[in-house]
Amino acid sequence: MMITPTHIVLVGLGREGLSSYHFFAKQYPDASWILTDDRQLDALEEHWQQIVANGAQYVPLAGLADWSANSANNSALLLVKTAGIPLENAGVRACLDRGATLTSNTAAFFATLPTLPVKPRTIGITGTKGKSTTSSMIYHCLRENDVPVVLAGNIGVPPLETLQDPILMTATAEKPPVVVLELSSHQLRELTVSPEIAVIQDITPEHLDYYTSFDEYLAAKAPITQFQTAQDWVLSNPAYSAPAQLIAQSQAKRLYFGISPGPDSDGSVQSERGTNKPQSTEPESNQPTQVVSQHPPLTADVHDGWIWVGDQRVLETTAVPLVGAHNLLNTLPAVVIASTLFAIPLEGIASAIRSFAGLPHRLEFAGEVGGVRYYNDSQATAPEATMAALASFPGKSLVLLAGGSDKGVSFAQLGAEILRHNVQTLLLFPPM
Repeated sequence: MMITPTHIVLVGLGREGLSSYHFFAKQYPDASWILTDDRQLDALEEHWQQIVANGAQYVPLAGLADWSANSANNSALLLVKTAGIPLENAGVRACLDRGATLTSNTAAFFATLPTLPVKPRTIGITGTKGKSTTSSMIYHCLRENDVPVVLAGNIGVPPLETLQDPILMTATAEKPPVVVLELSSHQLRELTVSPEIAVIQDITPEHLDYYTSFDEYLAAKAPITQFQTAQDWVLSNPAYSAPAQLIAQSQAKRLYFGISPGPDSDGSVQSERGTNKPQSTEPESNQPTQVVSQHPPLTADVHDGWIWVGDQRVLETTAVPLVGAHNLLNTLPAVVIASTLFAIPLEGIASAIRSFAGLPHRLEFAGEVGGVRYYNDSQATAPEATMAALASFPGKSLVLLAGGSDKGVSFAQLGAEILRHNVQTLLLFPPM
């Protein structure tokens, strides 16, 4: 850190917040703590109430701006913000405007990596949907082929929690460890460092109840590549136009993956989610520019029923234990990274993919009753994810149960896809 804080304000008291508390309490044992959350103190978990009883101060998030205004020395204040709290929050802005230093669990993790016995290689994955499956598949392929690797980030493990992992603590220079990080826009937004290997899946409108526009949401993801060097790598599908804007900011070497066009294609790589252009409430002039049809060579791709690396077959697509063409695109980055950057034999990659169990709530097969197969896809919180699910069952009669909160995105294309696919019944649920 650039300062030795006398006070630390921790904004957001979930699992990530607790991870940050333990880390910074060890780093700065003499600092005073101010804990803040949008819940009342008596609604917090018992461990937070015990921390307050042991001397930390609790300030409701709605009162943080007033607390900052009455604080004598914000210049010696370290503000540790949990990813889900907007930077525009009045209390957060008040602290920063009066001189507080901003950090986060993810930022502190990256800052600490050079102090480890062996500095890990970092692989960061972002996108609107598919991040968790992509991250888990990369982790699984490396781990199953004896690469020392840990998985953290938006997938549910705060990055700082991995620092004491035996895999990182006992690593050798001959076999350096790897950290695979699923990174959301919220985690990326304030970073000033990029992972050495960046994977960008499709980016479509999401969280428009948090960001003011799609452009702002896309810009929040920019650090995934913004600080890369010429020694780094970035992977993407050239069918996706929005990631191309982030890749243009990177000095890293490029690798590409995708589903190759069929014999009737015009030569462009088509997105398996139905479109390359995000559907948004923003004016047309604010939309990302469409990628032209002359795309670069693909390091790994899908065609003729197989996953390929160059001209070598890896495994048949029917052997991938995940439903839907979109999950082939979630699998391909692992194939590229394992084969090209870690020199893992193709048979080892194929074996790892076959043994991948998939993740809960992502087109997860829930059972069959009376000849009807049920799939739990409750992580499909954006229209594009639901569209991908519908496309995963060609020729099947479908019943779609959908609902949830409104994040400010357009449902027009989803409506068209529901009509196009064989959806016999549509059941809609209100926000919980």
